[in-house]
Amino acid sequence: LNDTAEDGCGIGITAYNQTELVNAFYSLGLAMVSAVSFTAPVVSVDEANRTQSGDNLYMAFFKPKEGQHWEGNLKKYGLSYETRTDCGRTEPVWTLVDKNGTIAGNCDGSFKYSSTSLWSSSNDGGEVNKGGAGGKLKEALDAVSLSTGPYYSFRKIYTYKNGSMVSFTPSNISNLDLDVTQDSDRYKIINYIYGYTYDAESDGDPVAKRSWILGDIIHSEPRVIDYLDCDGSLLYRFIAVASNDGMLHVFTDYECTLSAETYPAGGEVFAFVPADLLPRLQEFASTDHVYMVDGSCNFFRAQTRTGGYYDKTLVFGERRGGRSYWALDVTNPDPINWTVKWQIQGGTGDFAELGYTWNKPYFTKIETAASTYKDVVIFAGGYDTLEDGFPEEFDDDDQNPNGIRDTGESYIETSNIGTYDKYNPGIDDIGRGIFAVDITDGSILFRATYSASDDTLGIYQTYSNMTYCFPADMTVIPFSPTNLVIYAADIYGQIWKITYDYFADTLSYTDSNSIKWQVERIFQSNPGSDLATGDPDIAGASLNSADTGRKTFYSPDVSYFGNCWTSKPVLYFGTGDRAHPRYAMISNRFYTVAVHDSLTDETDLLNLTCDELDDNADSDGDGDVDSDDTTRKNELVSKLSDESVSRGFFRVIDKQGDCTQSSISHVGEKILSRPTLFFKNVYFTAYQPIFDDPCNPNGNAFIYALDYCWGKAVFNYSEETNGEERNIEDTYQIIQNSSIPSGVRVITRGGHAAGLISAGGAVSGVGEDLTTSIPGPPGGVSQMLWETD
Repeated sequence: LNDTAEDGCGIGITAYNQTELVNAFYSLGLAMVSAVSFTAPVVSVDEANRTQSGDNLYMAFFKPKEGQHWEGNLKKYGLSYETRTDCGRTEPVWTLVDKNGTIAGNCDGSFKYSSTSLWSSSNDGGEVNKGGAGGKLKEALDAVSLSTGPYYSFRKIYTYKNGSMVSFTPSNISNLDLDVTQDSDRYKIINYIYGYTYDAESDGDPVAKRSWILGDIIHSEPRVIDYLDCDGSLLYRFIAVASNDGMLHVFTDYECTLSAETYPAGGEVFAFVPADLLPRLQEFASTDHVYMVDGSCNFFRAQTRTGGYYDKTLVFGERRGGRSYWALDVTNPDPINWTVKWQIQGGTGDFAELGYTWNKPYFTKIETAASTYKDVVIFAGGYDTLEDGFPEEFDDDDQNPNGIRDTGESYIETSNIGTYDKYNPGIDDIGRGIFAVDITDGSILFRATYSASDDTLGIYQTYSNMTYCFPADMTVIPFSPTNLVIYAADIYGQIWKITYDYFADTLSYTDSNSIKWQVERIFQSNPGSDLATGDPDIAGASLNSADTGRKTFYSPDVSYFGNCWTSKPVLYFGTGDRAHPRYAMISNRFYTVAVHDSLTDETDLLNLTCDELDDNADSDGDGDVDSDDTTRKNELVSKLSDESVSRGFFRVIDKQGDCTQSSISHVGEKILSRPTLFFKNVYFTAYQPIFDDPCNPNGNAFIYALDYCWGKAVFNYSEETNGEERNIEDTYQIIQNSSIPSGVRVITRGGHAAGLISAGGAVSGVGEDLTTSIPGPPGGVSQMLWETD
């Protein structure tokens, strides 16, 4: 069989039992389908009017490869406001266009094979290993002669050693740095990083070139870095993105000359190998997929200048790759002048609690003394890989695979208590905390972490109930340097509120009795409520101890000044296990919750799973839409509007198929992205695995659009109801045979708003019929606040 597979350029996989056979079919399915995925599209800012989006869009791709290193790419497209008559549409919408100004996508959002991304010289369509920044890297490698070299000068790759940025070359990198004993192993690693095969001649020279260099970009969203002159005109634009090939990459958007060297548009001008990952680079000797630099970076521009340029800092984490945050000083546009400002290493000193650095850093400014300000980097404690074992891994090997462990199916114990656990019955080991550090040197300005005892004063606080890790990016609302609000979700659906109030006391910032920083737990998702959907008897609700295990990997979006039924801040967020997308034993939710001073749980919320407040809803669940439903709606609205009775509502995502007006199953559905609140509507995506086809590694992607007050449908998604009469099936649309969809990216340009996601190798809109058009402010976005230098 292996010979046959090799003769046909295919894959042969051996299976000795039913479980291995199912896994083999899944692996083959992964190899057969396109399996191309990418992060949420990133849009530039219009330099002429910074209140609106630019007309450039950047997308990071990855493609899983069975038995090979995974491939990645970064591509650029344009945006044009056009009418897609080829798709039967009559209104213009924001549309992706290619290098030639022609429409880049088909009507379903997939890329046309004939399209050419903006940095490419020939058609590259949606192919990962064609064109884009990866193609420019390949062209640079192809120009190197293996017989004469030089082998490393075509790329500017650096690392950090002995307090300085150094070139990643054999003369600077020792065996000890890479945790190897043989010179030959050192050369193999360095050759691989530059784009050659993991091999070396006897003198260390490369043996051969790899067919594709740029590694997979799974979770790192591209970050645009603009350099402006004194008049605000654009001088340089770089795109930074991290990859599991072990590097943070920086590409130039336009052809530019730096240190007398000219780089093509899309060319790599800089790459950085974090020093803490150097000992792990030898893992590339195996073809198993590895995580290296997997986190998103963020960019801060201070209001101070050095050498005529605004001071700039680029900060990034490593996500599954490690427990470090790195800060690079990128003030000067020439990367040869870039330096490392600081590194924060989890598990050491003030950061002993810091886990795997999943959080994208957030920047703001706080006042710490009269007219004394600090630029601050804020992030949460990150992920604990202990949670990879919850729910405990099991063999879904019965005759009806369903993502649920059935009695008798074997499993791997994580908690070692002798019973199957679908959630962590104890506490996590790391990642349990919130941090704020000085952007200048990475020193602690505030820390709240787990401890067996509580200490809730000062800048070093501990909480005995902060028992779980915080993998989600935080939601930060900076009202002023004296007033800051943060919402952070821990992994088991508890929402924490952190506030900074400079005027809360007159003590010095570092006084151990200061109450300037305050932390409180304001919501818990587990356990769930037993209240039936549409039941107004919220007072009769109880917590169901069997309804537990919901995880949250994304913090809420916030309507800080309330909505139609409250003036309190309202949180919008969902639950879903990003690390176990194919498990279905947990019942997930979407929440709309008003923030109160005391802890909220599900018994404080209405259950509106079946969209009971919509225009054409069967609100009482009797199968008919009649006057009784109007009575029920009025009762539910009355309860929701009374803050002494209700604090919001939830939708049980995987139970929507049980509603009388729903015709599809939602079993296994979970929310794996952060909601986006825009112009009084909330948008989010969800994912449902497919269990009945072991050859298909994909599932169904759901796009939701709900109004931010009542959870009603924004669009007539189902197109089965008359006019504007809508029900639950109008609140979402489905993309079948899709990978996990990205979150929603909103674009505002030329007075028109658009919403985009990436799913299943396509860029889709979130409007009706997957168009990009969404409701927005009349006339577009206007500037209300501004900074002066």
